[in-house]
Amino acid sequence: MLPTLPQCMIALLKILLAAAPTSKAKTDSINIMADVLPEEMPPASSHLPPYSMTVMQSMKLGVDVNRHKEVLVKAVSATLLLLLKHFRLNHVYQFEFMSQHLVFANCIPLILKFFNQNIMAYVQAKNWIPLLDFPACVIGDPPEMTAEALEAGTAGLGSGNTSPGGSTCSPGGGITGDGGGIINQGTVTCCWRNMFSCTNLLRILNKLCKWKHSRIMMLVVFKSAPILKRTLKVNTNTLTPSASSKHSFYKLHQIT
Repeated sequence: MLPTLPQCMIALLKILLAAAPTSKAKTDSINIMADVLPEEMPPASSHLPPYSMTVMQSMKLGVDVNRHKEVLVKAVSATLLLLLKHFRLNHVYQFEFMSQHLVFANCIPLILKFFNQNIMAYVQAKNWIPLLDFPACVIGDPPEMTAEALEAGTAGLGSGNTSPGGSTCSPGGGITGDGGGIINQGTVTCCWRNMFSCTNLLRILNKLCKWKHSRIMMLVVFKSAPILKRTLKVNTNTLTPSASSKHSFYKLHQIT
């Protein structure tokens, strides 16, 4: 993998750039929606023009597109973090080799661009339809997809009792069950998928800039202080494994 590592890093960062919420659609960018968007819009009903979509189909497609982007960000960030960890344990020169190519591929400004948004809104995003989530989609008779049913499912999820994936949220903010994507922290519902992605990107940025004065100065050039300061506002128990990472970025914010 090492001979083709620069090409792999560029390919992963292109996917991350295309899936970032702050990136704008371009005609020459990589198409990450090929697996989500239908080749031809399905006919809604007989009294509508061909290939037109109902409100329900449009809502399902919009939620699926946003969820697809979130899954891509989660997968790419986890892959990069695991590769950095593996190379650092295997040989420090391999870690430095990958880190240098990530810096050459503008990974640092890309991560800052990702965090240059409303982080609180991103980690609380609700890009899911409870009636179509597992296991509700396979247990019992499938409910009719109506506006009333969707509103009832969303209200039931927002009450803090259940979460997709057959998981139940405890009053203390914990989560029990077989996984799931939603965690209820008291009165705030946060998306575990987006929280995981943000944590991974912060740890990647920490590994790239730690003890590297030239890269820390790059953060100063890119005016990263207000951007990184927004990440400290996300105060949740799910970031406990990366508390050292948040502490490092707090010190990094003081330096910059």
